[in-house]
Amino acid sequence: MLVNKDNPTRIDFEVKYGPKTWKKNGQRVKKVAVGVTTLYLVDELNPSGYAQVLEELTVSGGTTNLTRAYTYGPGLISLRQPGRGSGPCGEV
Repeated sequence: MLVNKDNPTRIDFEVKYGPKTWKKNGQRVKKVAVGVTTLYLVDELNPSGYAQVLEELTVSGGTTNLTRAYTYGPGLISLRQPGRGSGPCGEV
């Protein structure tokens, strides 16, 4: 799931290859596997100059849940997984 740079109220899903959806620039924004859809919220405009996934959301049976939330600084600082806690990378 990506916010369109020219129109911040529009969400873009660009190119579909089977169960995966990619933006034209090569970023995966959606994956479907075993009846579960995973959506990726990607920050394209961050200080690193690289696109980074901020959140992963799963959709199953009409319910959307936050699966992972990432915090970045110069690199990945922490990964939060609801129900599993959070902490510095490598300690989750």
